[in-house]
Amino acid sequence: MKGYKIIPPKQRYMNISQMYDLFGSRGIIAYSCKIVDSVLEGGVVIAVQDEGNADNRGIKDYLRQLQKSHFAQHPMYYLRIEKDEAHNRLLLTYDNGGGERKITPKLEVKKSAAEQAISQIPAEYLAQALRIKE
Repeated sequence: MKGYKIIPPKQRYMNISQMYDLFGSRGIIAYSCKIVDSVLEGGVVIAVQDEGNADNRGIKDYLRQLQKSHFAQHPMYYLRIEKDEAHNRLLLTYDNGGGERKITPKLEVKKSAAEQAISQIPAEYLAQALRIKE
């Protein structure tokens, strides 16, 4: 009944978007989770639910085993990230042993290539360009 695979070291820290890009909506276990202002921002993924496995009992049992044996470690969570197509954002379901909760992760602002190019232009040149336009 396992239903998941363990990711061998060396794992890397990933934010929520990176986790979704790599694992989709499969359940994962992450540790060293970074939480800022009560918002989970990411962590180090150590286990991933098998593709197409809807039963998360096996991976949650593994989480409980880890929490018992490594209770002094950084927070460990079961995470499942889904895409909300209606609002084009990610939805996060997480559980650290107290039951599942759903939240919307912190918004990530991504600049377009044009915005990045404009942000590299010195302010005095932009001011001159805007003054000439008037």
